[in-house]
Amino acid sequence: MKVLYQETNFLPANILKLSNEELQQTIASADSYTRKAQTIKNLAQYFKDEFNFDIKLAQKQNKKEILAIKGIGPETADVILMYVLRKGKFVVDQYSRKLFSCLGWQNIPPYEKAKKFIEANLTNFTLRNYQNFHAMIDMFGQKYKLPEQFKDSFLADYQLKQISS
Repeated sequence: MKVLYQETNFLPANILKLSNEELQQTIASADSYTRKAQTIKNLAQYFKDEFNFDIKLAQKQNKKEILAIKGIGPETADVILMYVLRKGKFVVDQYSRKLFSCLGWQNIPPYEKAKKFIEANLTNFTLRNYQNFHAMIDMFGQKYKLPEQFKDSFLADYQLKQISS
């Protein structure tokens, strides 16, 4: 996604200027291809049609409205809310699920229930806290293949307190 940022500054108007092929090539390094390229285009078109690219105006959007965009699921909607619309949300992605599982949280519930539980335990988190926490979890997951390499990580000796979600 770094390349997409370099190419477009994540601005919907710049994304729409890319051909589908250019966009696919730009995001290919992030294991994102044809379907995700179309979803990114759908999102950019939405910001153009609904808000004339005015992100401040778009900040009034809620998750339900973002989920109505073709190709957007709960995880992607939360990423958009956090990084584009600047609303503090926890993203329950594969990296966080694997990490929490390695730390002892067994039977992690479905997305929304896990998200609510985690957010309820992240008291006084700001937008920047959510962004940094998400980034640190993802970087950890990229560095250590979980669960196989967890025992080699600096978190290997840690366990979460008893969790009943």
